[in-house]
Order: sequence, then structure tokens, then C-alpha cells
Amino acid sequence: MDKRHSTKFVFDSGNENYGITPVENAFINIYMPPANGDYVKVYLYGLKHCFSSASVPIDNELLSEELQITEGDVRKAWNYWQEQGILSVSYNSSGRAEVHYFSIPSRILDNYQKPDAPANANDTSPKNEQEAKIQDMFKKIEEMFSATLSVSTMQQLSEYLKDYHFEPETVILLAEYSLNNITAKGSHFTQSQAVRYMNKVADSWQDAGVVTSEDAEVYIAESRTRQKLYYSVLREIGQNRGPMSAERELIDKWFDTYHFKPEIVKAALRRTAKPNLKYVDGILTRWHDAGITTLDAVRQEAADFRQSTGSKGSPQPATDADTREREDLIDALADQDTQALWSLIDEEESKSRDDH
Repeated sequence: MDKRHSTKFVFDSGNENYGITPVENAFINIYMPPANGDYVKVYLYGLKHCFSSASVPIDNELLSEELQITEGDVRKAWNYWQEQGILSVSYNSSGRAEVHYFSIPSRILDNYQKPDAPANANDTSPKNEQEAKIQDMFKKIEEMFSATLSVSTMQQLSEYLKDYHFEPETVILLAEYSLNNITAKGSHFTQSQAVRYMNKVADSWQDAGVVTSEDAEVYIAESRTRQKLYYSVLREIGQNRGPMSAERELIDKWFDTYHFKPEIVKAALRRTAKPNLKYVDGILTRWHDAGITTLDAVRQEAADFRQSTGSKGSPQPATDADTREREDLIDALADQDTQALWSLIDEEESKSRDDH
């Protein structure tokens, strides 16, 4: 039997100070900024010893002297980085530390396993299937960006799986939906800016209970329908823009709380020439309280109001007198709507005072 001897390779820089210590960008960009400065010194000094064959053995006591910090702080540093999951540290019976540094990108990618994954270590097929889906997810999103994903982006995508409980297909749809929205604006964006936008979308999806890609597709369709409602309402009062937060809340109330149909809301919008949704809200609130839910009921309310004020309709062709009568009726109804608006405002202010 042939005996083979392994070959040992050593790179001799001639002087330790001439050597190189590779520091991963993920450490610099993600882990270093929030860390204690002494902890960073311990991490980097230990990392140097991982790659320096010329380095002499060093323990926590010598390390504390070298870095001019206490030995207790050295131990705290090792514990901190171990909690961050980028190294492990153990001590033998004599107190000597053994530190294992991990590749940060690989740790990020390995951290995607969902909490409800099979616990049986022998059952590897679901895990392998999930791994394939994850790898496909990263590949497809990288193609969307047309650039290599940064470590921080990969970490965020992994968090969507672990913390938001999104399925890999959901994350793909999240990226596609977000990037389509951003590029529709025609402005240049960086990868980090796109991820920040994705975070906002992901938060809204999580609040809506989205988990699967089917959930996401339903939510996107409903959101688009609601956006069309927002824009149609604003256009009706001469506003060609997107809605503000307070305006969205009012419009949502009309459709979700009052359950009005679009034609009823449009009828209320046409009752005023003022570009003021709060005024329209007063009209719709009065209609809701009075049980007015159809166009016939809206017309009947006007007819009843006309009769109560002694006004008479005319079947004859419109005359100046008829026009003035109709305008007077509209003015009277507007006064009624204004009173309803102020009544609503008084109720809100009274409620606000009671809450405080």
C-alpha cells in the first residue's frame, strides 16, 4: 500500500506586519457599526491570528495586555460575537480559549430555516426541497436587480423568510412588485434603497396576514382596486394626485365601515364644488346615520326636503325661476350638510377630550 504524505503550504510574508488579514465586508457593514469598539478590536485581532502562521499563541490575558483592555472585556467580547452567531468560543479545563470564526455570508444563508421546519434530522427531503426554493429565490431576485446581491440584501431576504414567515415564492413576488413600482417612477435607485422600499411593502403584507404567494396576489389585486377608488374620488373634486394618509382613512371609512357603493360616494362628491373630502364625509356620515344607501334614497331625500320647505317642482321646461328654485334647494341642502359636518367635528372633539 502506497504511503502518501500530505503537503504543507505556507505563505511567508517575511514579516507579520507585511501580511494581510481578510475582513469580510459583511462584518464592516452589518456587525461592526453597532458593536462596542473594544469588541471590534478583539474580533479583528483574533481574525489576524486565524490567517497568520507566524503568530505566536496568545491567551485572553496576553490579548488584554496587547489591546490594553481588561481580560474581562476580552471574555465579554468573545461572548458578544458568539451571540451574534459569527464565531464560537469554548474553554478547556485549563481555561484556554478555542475560537472558531465563521464565514458571515454562509451563516446568513444558513439562517433561513423556518421555525416550523421538520425537527427530525433524518428527514432531509423537505429541508433539501426548501433549500432548492431558497436558492432559486436568491437567483431570481439577483436577476431582477441585474447585479450581485449584497450581503445585507441577502440577510434581509432571509429575514422575510424567518421573521415575516413568507414563503420563498412570496419573497420573489415581493421583490418583483416593489421593483416594478420603483422603476415605474423612472428614477434611479440603489440596491439598498430598493430594499428599504421592500421593507415597507413587507410590513403592510405582514399586517394583512400575507404568507403565501397566493395571499400576496390577492392583496396586490385588492390594493390596486382601492388605489383606483382613491384616484377616482380625488379626480371627482378636481384633484389629480395621490391621496394623503388622512384622505385614505376617510375614503376607507366610506367603503369599509359605511359599506357605500361607488355611485353613492360619487353622488355625495357631486353635491359640492368644494375640493374638501371632510365636507363630503359630513354628507356621507349623515346618509349613513339616516340609512340612505341607494341612489333612489338620495333622490327621495332631496324630494322630501323640497316638500318640507314648500318648494314645488315644475314639469314644464326650465325657466329662470325654476333654475333659481333648484339652486336654492341645493344651497339649502348644502347648509344641512354643513350642519352635519360641524356636528361630526363636535363629536370627534368631544371624544378626543374624553379619551384624554
